[in-house]
Amino acid sequence: MAIRQKGFSIHGHAITLPILCEHLQSIGSMTNLTIDSLLSPNDKQDVVLMIKLLYTISQLGSAVASTSNPLQRSAWEILQLLGQLYEHLLSTYLDVSLSLNQQLVNLSTAAHLILTLYHTDKGNFIPVQSYFNVMSMIKNVYFSVEKAQCDNPTGVFYIILLGTDGLEKVFGKICTMVGNDTNADVLQLAN
Repeated sequence: MAIRQKGFSIHGHAITLPILCEHLQSIGSMTNLTIDSLLSPNDKQDVVLMIKLLYTISQLGSAVASTSNPLQRSAWEILQLLGQLYEHLLSTYLDVSLSLNQQLVNLSTAAHLILTLYHTDKGNFIPVQSYFNVMSMIKNVYFSVEKAQCDNPTGVFYIILLGTDGLEKVFGKICTMVGNDTNADVLQLAN
């Protein structure tokens, strides 16, 4: 969502890479080189770098906007909302101290935020394929938990172990190779 070249829009406010860069610089905890590497990665499949970017955006909510400019303040509030969304998604998979119930609550909150933002801004917020992928991921978690509880009501379930299908990995590589806004051509698939 955050690193598309054209940026994204939430509630009619466009957030482009320069605006995101400006707000990341304003919190003062990262160098310009670090911010540039997060926003313009050499490897589009660098998962660690992407998680770091999403985590950084999720932490914007704890910082205070240091501007009186209404446009900058509006962008700051939009980024804080996006940060809440990313925090719910990331903590579900990265915070090992959360119970299964807390993880499901986080995913439900993320799904409702995504649905609300997508309803308002459609493809300007997130490409339709990414929207479908995230919502399907969340739905599949709920279905998998329910199936596991039916099979073994006292069993243990780990959300992090879902999504290990080989075909899914290939699809993920293709999506990150060509971006979520486009389709792959035969030459890209051959490589």
